[in-house]
Amino acid sequence: MFPRGAIFKLIMFNNLGPRERGASSVLDLDHVPEAVGFFLNTIVKEQRYSKATIQAYQRDLHFFANQARGHSAPVSVEFLRSVSKSYLEQGVHAHSLARLLSALRTFFKFLQKHGYEIPQAILYWRGPQVVRELPRVFRVETLLNVLAGLEKQTWRDFRDHALMEVLYGTGLRVGEIVQMNRDDLDRKPGWLRVLGKGSKTRDVPLLPQVQATVASYLEKCPFDRSHLWCNAYGNRLSARSVARIVARRMMDLVGIKANPHAFRHSFATHLLSAGADLRALQELLGHSSMSTTQVYTHMNLSEIQDAYIALHPLSKAGKLGSTQG
Repeated sequence: MFPRGAIFKLIMFNNLGPRERGASSVLDLDHVPEAVGFFLNTIVKEQRYSKATIQAYQRDLHFFANQARGHSAPVSVEFLRSVSKSYLEQGVHAHSLARLLSALRTFFKFLQKHGYEIPQAILYWRGPQVVRELPRVFRVETLLNVLAGLEKQTWRDFRDHALMEVLYGTGLRVGEIVQMNRDDLDRKPGWLRVLGKGSKTRDVPLLPQVQATVASYLEKCPFDRSHLWCNAYGNRLSARSVARIVARRMMDLVGIKANPHAFRHSFATHLLSAGADLRALQELLGHSSMSTTQVYTHMNLSEIQDAYIALHPLSKAGKLGSTQG
């Protein structure tokens, strides 16, 4: 995880705060690589974050540490702007920059607790305004046709059918899907126990049709394992494998490029379009913040216009007046 030459420095950094080390309590850029190593080592040991979250922190903070190498000035908002610009120049999506900035805020708050003076301007800097790209939303008919059109000859066909029904029927993250175990289906009838971000668990309702599809897969699966989704060798299916399955099945059936998150976004958008409560949707999706759920309120303009015309009091009054006239 860390350069070999930094191991001794990392141990010293781990055991001593900035004042005890005789260093300035202001975070200088030349200390950033050591500080990043200390932070990553700590969160791995504490085991408070999922494997995927730790890997994201590693990628983003190593990028930040590499940007800081060769500089000796204190960390500043100006430097963060420079880092953000360099990151965007790599052609990344807006959500990737948002993830980087979130990782930096967590990193800086961590260092503040360990004796460093981090300016408020850095702790609360939100970064440049970028347009967030929403994942694509499939039409309801498209997804229903795909699920109905999946062939069921081999046990893997049954697995893929069940997998895609669970994706659309629950809106789970792909990381939550691959962590599913068989006993997660048995804790409460009609409900699924989900291990989400930050090792938080929640219960998600499981439609009877989805339950039946999963049961059919389990009957055909040749492996008796504790985990729910098996690959060809009986091992736990990986997130990458799920993405490949979804991409292949969607391309074969409807000629559309797709990823698992598009199923999650479609799940949320379709429920909202049907009148689902935003707070309830937040619980289903496992969002800690309502602002995250509000991203899924995206609807196309024709849907908004149709709802506006159908529901606004003036529209109803106009119809009434024309009838009476």
